[in-house]
Amino acid sequence: FWNTSVTRLPSSAVTYRNEQSSLVPACNTSRDLLHDPLLDCPLLDRLSYEKFIAHGWTKIVHKAKLDDGTSIAIKTVNINGKDVSDCSRTESLLLCHNKATEKLVREIWLLKELQHKNIIQLKYFCSKVDGGDWCMKYAVIGTEIGETLSNLKLLQMTWRERKIVIQDLVRLIHYSSSSPLGTLGLADLRRPQFVLIKGHLKLA
Repeated sequence: FWNTSVTRLPSSAVTYRNEQSSLVPACNTSRDLLHDPLLDCPLLDRLSYEKFIAHGWTKIVHKAKLDDGTSIAIKTVNINGKDVSDCSRTESLLLCHNKATEKLVREIWLLKELQHKNIIQLKYFCSKVDGGDWCMKYAVIGTEIGETLSNLKLLQMTWRERKIVIQDLVRLIHYSSSSPLGTLGLADLRRPQFVLIKGHLKLA
């Protein structure tokens, strides 16, 4: 995605100030992030995606493997998702892509701020959004990977396993009411927003 969409997006696809330019430049990493221990764009750029996991209105999620064999979940902008598609009916593709990227950037910030055992753990991220309105923004989120929480999985659980899931959900709700950022709300609270990791429920 980085190679094909960010450095190769033709100017005919966007509203661009410099009509002589054939490519939209990529944005830069903000200086205040340069020393963040979780920022690792070179690592995320070279990962190969092994398996498609899921997609939503804004993001698409793949499974990738690190050099040590550890699997992680990779979230990027879903260029074919509803957010970008609906927006591009009236706005430029560049603007719509950048709006979707900003949602990923906000998620990175939230995952860094909200440290809780029932919220998915941020492993690595890349954020390139510095450079104004006329560069292409870029964000990738790398998190621990979990098992999809399907209806079949819930039905196959023992009572003890279900009890753990219920307790995890209660802890998450309690944390959300008094988090370091204040009271939190999640308008789209559905089963697909959660995964299981070692038998415990985590908000993904």
